[in-house]
Amino acid sequence: MKVTCPKNKKHKKFYVTAHVTEDWFVDNKGNWERTVPGGETIVHAPDSQDLYTCAECGEAAEVRD
Repeated sequence: MKVTCPKNKKHKKFYVTAHVTEDWFVDNKGNWERTVPGGETIVHAPDSQDLYTCAECGEAAEVRD
């Protein structure tokens, strides 16, 4: 996969969304108290179907497989 900024080819950093779950400590009513360290799991890592945004200028990036 190749991600490029259409505004400036020298821009090399991008924002993209990943979906992550995390384990929580909760009380006996189900209220969040804190996150369990190391309890994260990636459900969906970024791929070519996601929206990438240039972190330097905010332009929507071009993504090629």
